[in-house]
Amino acid sequence: MSDYMAAEIRIGGKVPARLVPELCEQITSEGIAIEMGSIPLRPETADQLLAACEDHDGVRLLCLYDDQARWGEFEGLEAFMRTHKIAFDRFSEGKYECSAETAHFRSKEGLVVLVTDPNREPIVAASGLVPVEKALARGIGQLDHGKTAAGLQSLKRALRLLRAKLPPTVLPLEPFEIVGEP
Repeated sequence: MSDYMAAEIRIGGKVPARLVPELCEQITSEGIAIEMGSIPLRPETADQLLAACEDHDGVRLLCLYDDQARWGEFEGLEAFMRTHKIAFDRFSEGKYECSAETAHFRSKEGLVVLVTDPNREPIVAASGLVPVEKALARGIGQLDHGKTAAGLQSLKRALRLLRAKLPPTVLPLEPFEIVGEP
């Protein structure tokens, strides 16, 4: 049995014109809309896709919504975009035992999925930060006792541990464009 939850997907970057018919087909088959709760978008042309774009922080993106997305994902559309290396960000609301999450796909980095709070801020498990705290305390103690080299080593270890626990940096989406000949 599937759970259905609200989801949003933002598509950016350069989309080859030859992929427009298939992209339109994927959007139509998902039954997604340009506003939460509105009628599904059924684009057929590049102009219709471009007309559906909206401004997000000064960047024009193709933004689509579904208030009843299966598992909060756009399964077929996301697979199509990963196959054709089209960048996207997806946000899925949490429900019951499912946490909210963001999924970011960039052609070079691949897919990065992060558990988030409802404000789309990544969540880092506190238990994973305990070794960081211990390495920091050890380093500070060593520095307090004049053991500069050992203290610096402990602080460097703490930094490595912290970086390993923090979510990766994902570059922002570039404007949605259709390029080339169909």
